[in-house]
Order: sequence, then C-alpha cells, then structure tokens
Amino acid sequence: MQKFHLLAEEDLGHDLFEGLTTRDKDGVLKPGVAKEWTVSDDGKTYTFTLNDTKWSNGDPLTAKDFVFAFRRILEPSLGAEYASLLYPIANAKAYNKGEIKDAATIGVKAVDDHTLEITLASPTPYFPDLMANTAAFPLHAASVEKLGSGYASPGKLVSNGAFMLESSEPHGKIVLKKNPEFFDASAVSLDGVVYNQILDGGTAVRLFRAGELDITPGSKSDGNALAVKEMPDSVRVEVIMGTEYYDFGLSGDKVKDPDVRLAINMAIDRAALTEDILGTNEVNAYSLVPPGLDGYESPPMDFADKPLMQRVEEAQKLMQKAGFGPNKHLKLEVNFNSSDLHNRTAVALSDMLKDIWIDLSPVNRDGSAYWEWLGNARGKFDLARDSWIANFPDPVNFLNLYYAGKEGSTTGYSNAEYDKTLDAAALELDKSKRFALLAEAERMLLTDGAIVPLYYYNSIRLVNPKITGWNKNGFALHPSRYLAINR
Repeated sequence: MQKFHLLAEEDLGHDLFEGLTTRDKDGVLKPGVAKEWTVSDDGKTYTFTLNDTKWSNGDPLTAKDFVFAFRRILEPSLGAEYASLLYPIANAKAYNKGEIKDAATIGVKAVDDHTLEITLASPTPYFPDLMANTAAFPLHAASVEKLGSGYASPGKLVSNGAFMLESSEPHGKIVLKKNPEFFDASAVSLDGVVYNQILDGGTAVRLFRAGELDITPGSKSDGNALAVKEMPDSVRVEVIMGTEYYDFGLSGDKVKDPDVRLAINMAIDRAALTEDILGTNEVNAYSLVPPGLDGYESPPMDFADKPLMQRVEEAQKLMQKAGFGPNKHLKLEVNFNSSDLHNRTAVALSDMLKDIWIDLSPVNRDGSAYWEWLGNARGKFDLARDSWIANFPDPVNFLNLYYAGKEGSTTGYSNAEYDKTLDAAALELDKSKRFALLAEAERMLLTDGAIVPLYYYNSIRLVNPKITGWNKNGFALHPSRYLAINR
C-alpha cells in the first residue's frame, strides 16, 4: 500500500468524512454529499438533495444520518466544542444550552432518504460554508448507537470520506487506507495516508529532511525558518484567514481607560515584530477581520498610516492624560500560552511599551490550561494572547467572538450598539448592505479598543516536490483525495 505522511487534524477529518458541502483543492466550496440545494425566498429554509452515497461498510448514507449527527453534536451532555457552528439552525442553540429538551424541535428534518430540510432561526448567507465544516459531518447512526464512544476505534469507525481508519497509536501514527465505497474512489490516487502526531515544528523539519515526512505542519518554528533558506523548492507559504491579537481584559481595572488601550495599540511596532523579531513576514494587522473573506474590507484603526515615531509621541500624550509618565509607570501582566514564538512576542511588546511608561510582565501557561483559563477569566486580566482562524469565510466568524448578548463576552467587552448592529446584519439579505453593517460593527470594536491586532497569519510548510495536487488556499486545507506522489 502506498503511504503518504503529513500532519493536520483538519485534513484528517476531511479524509475520513464528507459533509453536505465540501471544498476542492483550491479551497472553493462545492457540493459534497448534497448534489444540489435550494433556499427559500426568506433565506431561512435550505433543502439539500443527497447523492447516492455509501458508508465505508456499504450501507447507504441517508438524510437521517445527518439528522442524527446534528442532534448528537448539539446534545448538551456531549459538550462538543464546535456545536455553536450549528447555532444558525432553528432551536439549535436553545437545545445545546438546555433551554429546550426535545431534540425533535431542532430545525433539521429528513423528508426522505435523499432529502434533508434545514430551517434556520434567521437568514444565514454563509450557511452552505458551515456545512463543509467537520462539525457538520454525518455519522453512521447504527454504529454510534451500538458502540457509544468506541465507534471511532480502528476497525470500527464507519466513515464516508475518501479514506477509512486502519490503525491508530496513542501519540503515534494514524494510518488510513483508501475507501473503496467512496463515490469518487476512481479519482483518488493514494492507496493510504499516514498521519504522524508530532507537535514540535523543529522535529517535523528534521523528519522531513530525513525523508520520513512528506509534508510538515504549518509552523513558524526556527527550524522551519532555516529550512526556507535551505530547501526553497519544498517551501509552501500560504496566506490564511486568521489573525493574531491580544485581548484587553475589560472586567478588570488596569485597562479600563480607553486612552491607555489606544496608547498601547499605537506604540506597538508591528513591522519590527513580524520582520525582525519573529521573522515570519506576516501582514501587519490593524483590524480583527483578516483580508480575503469574500470581498469584505475591514475598517483599519485610524492611526494605521501614521509613522511609528508620531504614534509613540501621541501615545505618550495619551498616557500622560491617563496619569502616567516617566515617574509613574503602569504595571500590567500579559498572559500567553507556552510557545517560543509567543514568548518572544510578549518580550518584544514589553520592550516597545517601555517607551510609553508601561511595565509589562509576561505570564506563561501551558497550552490546554491557558485556553481553559482564558475562557473562565471573563475579562479579569490585563492583556491575554488570543487568535482566530476562520471556520468559514465570513466576517461574522470573527465579529461574533465579541458579541455580548445575555451571556457576555469572555473578555468583558460589552457594547449594546455593537450587538444591535450584528443583529441587524444577521437579518440583512443584501450582501453589500450586510457587509456595510459588519464593517460598522468592527469599527466600533476597534474604536472601543477591545483588542490589540498584531498580524494576519501565513502558514509555512515544507512539501515534498514530488507531490502534486497541493494547491495554496486560504483555509490551509489539503485533503488527501486530491494529492498524488511520484516516489
């Protein structure tokens, strides 16, 4: 069996399963299990017509498998992290929050084996994009009901993608083999795929050099940076739809003053950070939403075009207005998750902010512990590293992160007008008017000084030059069904 080595959890999911919609090798949305769909005039009812598709065990895949999967991921006791991606569906959020107990009230209905009807709470123009996400993949109901959590074990997992699970080692290799029941199996070149669960970018580069990996993960490690110079024919750089930024903790006291938050944003030398300190050469960010989302244009911060020296001088005046100066410094903590890259960023920002009389102390936490801390902190911190990579190509994927509503945002940011503007955008069917409302909301977020945008992401990978079908795209998504390799 031909083997192919790479690392990427998202690619693994798309190798094993396919949703109602999917993405081609260029990242363009196209029909998946659904061969076509229609939407009602009010934008709230989608009707998907399914292909004659089989599961890897030969069973027919039906609309009921999607109903089962959607209800399962929304089950409150499951605690699924990405259940919120299905919240546009009528009653999905209420069921997931335990406000409604009957799963049958969720707006997903199998009209017949080949027809799935989905009713939304409000118009959602990007809904077909959501259906390509791993959270919206179907499940083989019979095996899940029989095996429970063991349904995903090697030899037991029933999938509908181009590959199926052959074996898996804890912290080791995940081996897939070609799925003969896949509807387009004849177009799949690879006989199998081996995923190596390697978290360290430097280790991945060393394995690539030794010929033990064909693709490294998207990494900004020093090892990858060196490899860019040594193996230019293998380097693939993708600009992806993601942003690196810091949150201000607006439930605390130290950064309550908007002048302080604006001063911090103005004093940061983003070009020096990406070019000199990190060496990643990413695009400097002055907004939350990155470029490339279906034509949407973010309103940049007002100072974006000013020379750095002028910005620092204006930031000093803001700090003096807030009561700080050479003889009275503001002491802040910056929180981040463990990474050499994140540590260097925090140290760089500490040096930059000394010019405006801020003493910034780094606070480092391990990865999983960090994100749990950030989710529970509810804005009771000074500064905290954050980031987002688009699940779907629409600005609301970023802007909804700061929607307060009844529950409040995790950073303590709350602006009723911001929420109201996002609510209005959710009801707007005209794309240009909707984008204008979203830009207005983003302008509020930036003017309020809720975040410190740093840079928009790129992804640096090493790819074996013998591989074909690996095309750059904004999702950094590369399903193995499109790849081939000439050994």
